[in-house]
Amino acid sequence: MIDRFVKQWFKYQKLLVSKYIQLLCWTVSLMLSASFCLSQNALHYSNFTKADGLPSNWVSCFALDNNGYLWVGTQNGLSRFDGLHFKNFYNEPFNPNSLSGNWVRNIVKDDAGQLWLGTVGGGLQRFDAEKQSFHTDYEMEGTIPKIVRDLQFADGK
Repeated sequence: MIDRFVKQWFKYQKLLVSKYIQLLCWTVSLMLSASFCLSQNALHYSNFTKADGLPSNWVSCFALDNNGYLWVGTQNGLSRFDGLHFKNFYNEPFNPNSLSGNWVRNIVKDDAGQLWLGTVGGGLQRFDAEKQSFHTDYEMEGTIPKIVRDLQFADGK
């Protein structure tokens, strides 16, 4: 009788170990699958600084244009980022088509896809994408201050 009991006990232990190993394998495979799925959807980002081509490490604003460029306003100029390189725009005192103030506080895209910039010291400007130049030849009621703190179109966009 004891011999039979020992055989049953070993058989039960063998079955229990087998089930434990199966459970362990399922758990490991589930964890590996979950980690693979999560890694596929992970958010990847990069930090860019002055060393990478930005005019300043102090970013005031940014906007996407219709061509997919990211425009970044800083305290020392405006940058256009194409995903690889920065093209910087600065105030050139004797060039009326340059950025009127280096501190760009606001960038807004209108319904026509034009970028409007609010600067400190240079007021409001519109960027002409074809000529790669900045203009103040717009019609507006009232006077535009030299320091633009916020931009918003009349329809609230």
